[in-house]
Amino acid sequence: MTSERSICPAVFCATVMMVRRMNVASMSEMSAPRNALKTWAARPSEVLNVTEISSSLQGQSLSGLPFVPGVQFLPRGKSYQLLVAGSNLGSSSNFKFSAPSSDITPQGGTIVTTATLGGLPILQQNITISSTAALGPSSYSLSDAASTSAIPGGIAVTVNPQINPSVIRDTAGYGTKLSPGAIFYIEGTDLANKEDEWTGPNPAGPTTLGGVSVKITDSNNVDRFAPLLHVFPGKMTGLIPYEIAGTSAKMTIVAGPNAVGNTVTFSLTPTSPGLIFANACGDPCGAPFFAQGAILNGAELSQGIGGSFAASTGTPIGTAPAHPAKSGGVVAIYAVGLGPITSAAPGSPVYSSGCLSAVLPSGIGSASKDTAGNTTCVQVPVTNPTVVIGGQTVDPAKDPNFAVFLVPGFVGLFQVNVTVPANVSPDSSVPVQVVAQGNTSNTVTMAVTAP
Repeated sequence: MTSERSICPAVFCATVMMVRRMNVASMSEMSAPRNALKTWAARPSEVLNVTEISSSLQGQSLSGLPFVPGVQFLPRGKSYQLLVAGSNLGSSSNFKFSAPSSDITPQGGTIVTTATLGGLPILQQNITISSTAALGPSSYSLSDAASTSAIPGGIAVTVNPQINPSVIRDTAGYGTKLSPGAIFYIEGTDLANKEDEWTGPNPAGPTTLGGVSVKITDSNNVDRFAPLLHVFPGKMTGLIPYEIAGTSAKMTIVAGPNAVGNTVTFSLTPTSPGLIFANACGDPCGAPFFAQGAILNGAELSQGIGGSFAASTGTPIGTAPAHPAKSGGVVAIYAVGLGPITSAAPGSPVYSSGCLSAVLPSGIGSASKDTAGNTTCVQVPVTNPTVVIGGQTVDPAKDPNFAVFLVPGFVGLFQVNVTVPANVSPDSSVPVQVVAQGNTSNTVTMAVTAP
């Protein structure tokens, strides 16, 4: 199992292996607990008969609270007022909980409220759920001297996800700018039930991992759930949906129906380019051992042999081979956050009218046929980025080898094919950056030698 210190998701930080193999295992996704109580069994009229349940944080007004015959999903570490409505409920009725008192602690006795629901009395029991309470369903019952009404699995204890608002960053370069299609990295407490990782690529990037989902709300108050890559109780990564609009958005982690954590607001820019490190550990888990980028020798890729890293021969990048790129040769650079996308034919620097429009809420690159059924299309940025290698800017319009597209089967991962300028001086650490709509990426390096 991956240690929590190494948050970098395999889709990106292990680009070392995944870009070369281009195949991954099937996805394992853990769903949130299901509503276990769909209907209520009929009971004799003389016994306690709970028909509806509601809950809220202590101190909230009972007016307008939703009552349903179902499970109450309650984040731990908080105090609640648990409410039940039904027939024959009175002051002699008492709540009992199956969970240990150290997990769910009743606060005082049962309260007969002055409120009613459809003419039925409403009872209230204040409870506190410990911050270390076991996750999952627990049962409770309501009893008097004559009968007992049991509610099996009536409370589902969830995590209480709290996002640290000062740590919402781009995963690749660990920058503070985020954009639609960017890969985010967040930290916090109680963010997920357990470590869980998407291993893709089909059917799509999951919007639930580790028992939680991440809701992104844009400036138009439209909610979308983010495809998730890797989650831990203390940190996670995922994709900002491409459809998110505006200059700011809100992020909330959802642990179940009406069970949410805090909401944080972050700024959005049209692009937030980031280049992938090849050493599987950029700034999110400490200073990188070296700044070598996930940059492959393009000639080998075109020959279908996997590609070697454009690094000094013998550089320790997993088990991948490495040798310097050549001035005037082609390299493949791996990046994220290059902005909105459309469809084009491979190698085409502009939109191709023959390609079908791309609708990719998951951000997964894919290949498809054009309207004539004979040209494979991929997703490309609406606006081409420029690449700066060793201080030399490559003009996409003048580079016959230039191409940029979402890598089929990967979430939010772009491949940028570019020619190394002939006048770049040979060096083992030539700096590389990508500029997308005025925003500049982090800097990675690659090795360059003479032709």
